[in-house]
Amino acid sequence: MEAESEQREQWSRRSNIELVNIPEKKGEDLFRIVFNIAKTCDFDLQNADIDFVTRVAAKKPIQGKPKPIVVKFLSRYRKDNFLACFRKKKFVQSSELGFDGKSVKIFANDHLTLRNKDLLRETKRLASECNYEYVWVQTWLLPGIYNEELFDSRYVVYRTDRPYERLSVGRGGGVLLAARSSLSTRAAPLPDPRSLPDIELTGLVLEYSDIAGFTAGRVYTGYVRPSGASARIRNRTDTISTDYKLPDNT
Repeated sequence: MEAESEQREQWSRRSNIELVNIPEKKGEDLFRIVFNIAKTCDFDLQNADIDFVTRVAAKKPIQGKPKPIVVKFLSRYRKDNFLACFRKKKFVQSSELGFDGKSVKIFANDHLTLRNKDLLRETKRLASECNYEYVWVQTWLLPGIYNEELFDSRYVVYRTDRPYERLSVGRGGGVLLAARSSLSTRAAPLPDPRSLPDIELTGLVLEYSDIAGFTAGRVYTGYVRPSGASARIRNRTDTISTDYKLPDNT
């Protein structure tokens, strides 16, 4: 029951974002602040996009820290696109919004429940202890999500976004491979996605030198949607291996 209640609460926040570190003052115009942030991030925000904007008391308040601002969008997809533009910029300085005094970094995130915030905090701590550079709980690849949000310039990204409009499925999903930019890589040939309706696939060609001389190998990664039965998956894999002459260790 507790887990179901947590899921319902997070689901109710699916169209919300939380803005953190925005200086608080009497008589402030929260709508204007949000529109100024959107302008700074080159996002075309419209009045019709927003349901409401409000300050909320933090469950664990910190002395001297302003209360976060919660923005509820009428469309979850517009919320996602807003976050994508913000994350491409990474953060906004309060001075960019016209605030006086010492400039501070402003951050935008999904509006998580307290439990999920604690989970995210613990995940970041463990990732730091294990020297993980990147951690995701799911892929969310679509045109509004930029490679720069996922990896820094040390990596080259090869990705296949989920064609959610053509498949009439929910957003999210997609697959990617990231290679160090110091390596010699290029995109690998892929089959027509219409021939593999239940598989998302991407790949890269890695060129390298070994004892035998200069050679190249292919690396593929894929996701099979639950609609694909095991027999169909095996057939699809055989088709890919045959059509693209993939070695056994690909």
